[in-house]
Amino acid sequence: MLDGAVSVLGANEQAYLEAAQFCSLLSGVSEIVTQQNGSGAIMQRTKGFNLQIKTDVRDGCASDIYSILQSDKSCTLKICQKMYVDFSHRLRHDTLLCAAVYMDNQPVCCACAHIANDDALITAVTTVPKFRNMGFATAAVTYLCEKLKTRNIFLMCNNNLTTFYKKMGFTTIGGYTIDSNIL
Repeated sequence: MLDGAVSVLGANEQAYLEAAQFCSLLSGVSEIVTQQNGSGAIMQRTKGFNLQIKTDVRDGCASDIYSILQSDKSCTLKICQKMYVDFSHRLRHDTLLCAAVYMDNQPVCCACAHIANDDALITAVTTVPKFRNMGFATAAVTYLCEKLKTRNIFLMCNNNLTTFYKKMGFTTIGGYTIDSNIL
């Protein structure tokens, strides 16, 4: 549990139904937000990755992260706005670390990590479409991993991205499924 937010993973449809029923009973839970149906891999960083970052990568602020997320067509305005509020709160309370890549002082890529105890979950790895395939996502994730190197680092990604993350020292340790119709 991070600042009253709960992430729940289930092994099958029945587990998701039980999780949705459980969450509906929790005091203070007003809604469950998911972007889309899908499945993918759960990965953990198991070995180091040494990349000399030659781009302008620094800690990202909520407004810069928001502008990058808005460029991604899969992130609807409603979800981007909810993420902005959540990320702003987490940044203020040191339970979120964001990296942003800048080109000519404009944010073009981001990656964020939710932090709890000795663990971190990387999320929101997004690059503005016209700046993709230039190594910016690698630089942002590497920046976070360097800052979080004393923690267990996890991420959830679409199956087609596992090769990308394996090059940075991540190993597949499981899978996930999101079915927004169940929630």
